[in-house]
Amino acid sequence: MQHRRNIGFAQAAIAPAIAGSGPAAPFVAAALLAAPFVMKLVTRMVQGCGQSCTLTSDAANQIEAQLIQNLRAYENSGHTQAEQAAALQVFDAYWFTLAEYCGKPEFQSTRAGRACIEDRAAGSCKWKDDSGQCWNWFIGYRDPIANDQNVRPNATPASAAAELFNSLEEGEASRYLIPAAALALILAL
Repeated sequence: MQHRRNIGFAQAAIAPAIAGSGPAAPFVAAALLAAPFVMKLVTRMVQGCGQSCTLTSDAANQIEAQLIQNLRAYENSGHTQAEQAAALQVFDAYWFTLAEYCGKPEFQSTRAGRACIEDRAAGSCKWKDDSGQCWNWFIGYRDPIANDQNVRPNATPASAAAELFNSLEEGEASRYLIPAAALALILAL
């Protein structure tokens, strides 16, 4: 019958006698003696991580992808006041969603749950950009929208039509005037 062998703290304490003699004996004995302490230290270092780290990181990664897409969409927009307001609302909605998710009691009792929000919040300086300046989600994804110096007033129908005709090259406008006049005539009947 074979017995199961478990090496516990008590057995680690007698490891020097078990390790035998030879040039590696002191190192083997020291490693066996230190193993329980190292394991306890490693456990404390990652305590509160594991599943909570995975879940909060996954949520943050998914939301960050949406924030990047929101910023790119705004950068490629007409930069009107309405587009700016909509892009800011999208950021705020995603931020609220992440804060609500990572703020769940099962996550707030862990380092991962707290870091999920704290590391990304306005004023946080966990990350630095290429120039060494603080970077967080507000600096990277909200401020470029909120602080846009090129925001234009919302278009009115008259200003949109004027902008359309002004954007046409000279000589092309007459090509569009006849169909537009015909459409106006049909609508007036």
